[in-house]
Amino acid sequence: MIGPMRDEMLDSVHKSLNTGRRLDLSGVLYGMPHGPSGLDPTLPADAAPKSYYYFLAGFVREMGCRRILELGTHMGGSARALDRGFSEPFRGDELIVTIDPGRLAVPILSSHPRIRMIHGLGEREDAVQEALRLFGNKPIDLLFLDSLHEFDTALQQFALYTTLFSPKYVLLDDIALNPEMRRFWAVLCQRYGPFAMNLSEISDQIQGPDPGFGFVYLPGPATAPARASGRQDEPRP
Repeated sequence: MIGPMRDEMLDSVHKSLNTGRRLDLSGVLYGMPHGPSGLDPTLPADAAPKSYYYFLAGFVREMGCRRILELGTHMGGSARALDRGFSEPFRGDELIVTIDPGRLAVPILSSHPRIRMIHGLGEREDAVQEALRLFGNKPIDLLFLDSLHEFDTALQQFALYTTLFSPKYVLLDDIALNPEMRRFWAVLCQRYGPFAMNLSEISDQIQGPDPGFGFVYLPGPATAPARASGRQDEPRP
């Protein structure tokens, strides 16, 4: 079963890329650049959408995602790209919740009714509780992680939000940005095996090899690789 499921993952990646390139992302920009020491307004800002923005939008459209949680808002570029992926006509249940300790995105996202921003650290109790409230304590479709690029924080946020929000898909930016993120990604690869893919190794149209871009498919415990026994159970409903 693992082989066909991985093939489906690869197929979804290519379809998302093709779909994303057909979507209008005009005006969806990253904003103030990050330098080695953090935000650096002296660096030139991007004049076009990030390449992975097209993939994000295409992924939402292709996979039919309607409930999305993002950690790491910055200036709202990725949240707006995810929003552009929603299919029209809107059903009214589309929701993106994005969490960040900064406030740079507040005036930008205030005019986007399907995006709700939580100001705070993703691993803090108040942020978690507010996100649970906004989603009505129900599972989500997609978790996008692009927060603090440190091993402890990345692992804590991944474990916390996959446990409490039960996403089917997880996308992760910057998995090869630095040694700590490479260690974090190695842990996910050890745990999820063929269900964890570095998309930068599949297409350079998403993100370059450094910083990398990850995709983890979480079909549920019943279909996770059973390394000890080699047994595969039926997937969750």
